[in-house]
Formats: sequence, C-alpha cells, structure tokens
Amino acid sequence: MLYVQEVVTQGEKIVFGAQYHWMFLLRGFVSLALYWFAAFLVLWTGVAMYYYPETPIIYMHKAVLALNMDEFVHNFWHLKALWRMVAFSLILLGLFHLGMVFLVRATTEIAVTTKRLIFKRGWVARNVQEMAINNIVSVAVTQSLLGRMLGYGSVDCLGTGEGDIDLPDMVDNPITLRRMIQTVQSEALDRRAL
Repeated sequence: MLYVQEVVTQGEKIVFGAQYHWMFLLRGFVSLALYWFAAFLVLWTGVAMYYYPETPIIYMHKAVLALNMDEFVHNFWHLKALWRMVAFSLILLGLFHLGMVFLVRATTEIAVTTKRLIFKRGWVARNVQEMAINNIVSVAVTQSLLGRMLGYGSVDCLGTGEGDIDLPDMVDNPITLRRMIQTVQSEALDRRAL
C-alpha cells in the first residue's frame, strides 16, 4: 500500500485494503507446471529419437512410449543442443510467467479511504483509477461457485456519469470490500446531514 499511503490527503484515512486472492497465484503455478511438463516431453521425445533413430516419424509416439527412465537418463547428454535449448526455453517461459503473476499481485493496490476508492496497478508504468466515495452509485460483486467457497470474486463500482472502476477478477474478500465502501458512504452521508 505504498502508493496509497503517499496519496492520502490530510484528514483522509485508509479504511480497508484489498488485494488479489491466493488463487491468483495458482494460475502462475499451473502455467509453470504445464511449461515444465512440455519441456520434459520435448526432452523425452528427443531422447527417443536418439535412442530409436530408425523409427519413422509417424511411429515416433510408439518409441516415446517404449522409452524407460534408465534409457532417458543414460542418453540425455547425447541430445542435440536444439532439443535442450527448446526445453530450457520452455522452463524459462514458465518461470517468467510465474514471476509476472507475482509482480502483478505485488504491484496492485486497492484501497477504500474515507473520501475515495483507489485502484492502482503497475510498477514502472502506473495505471491509477480513483473515484470519490460520494460518486459511487452501485457496487456489483460477481462470484463463481468456487469463488464463493474460497472467498474471491470481481467487484465493479459504477459511478455517476460515465465513470466506473472495474477491479480485478480475483479480489480477496469482495463482500467485505463492498461492505466497507457502503459503510464509508453511509458515514459520509451522516456527516453531511449534521
């Protein structure tokens, strides 16, 4: 919440802060596992092509299935550099994707203050959306069945005029976020009534 703490004005307090749910990180780990599995398949196929060089390419799937782990380990270092480079590239792509997921989660800030809703994303290039609490007309929460069970969802804040803030899909505790926005709105109306 570094950005939010920098832009809070005098007399304004941070009431609630939200972030991505931990399930957002699961996307990165699943993609990492898929990239690594693809890298393993590339290496396995390369070793099968080295170990069974006489096998026609259309029957290579039989050679891949016939290969056992001992043959794989023994012949791994005989692979051509291209096979290893492709597998290494897939491993790096998986790590890059996982790193990007962590970076997006770390650089996204969602905060409700006593005067406004702030949504900031980005580290070098920032995208900041703010809306005064008094200008928020409705707050819509959308949750799937899994989202309800695990406590994540998306929150859309519709403002007066044409403005709206669409928060990310996997916000942690979206019901609490909506409740805090509505609580701050009602407190602002009570202060105005006095």
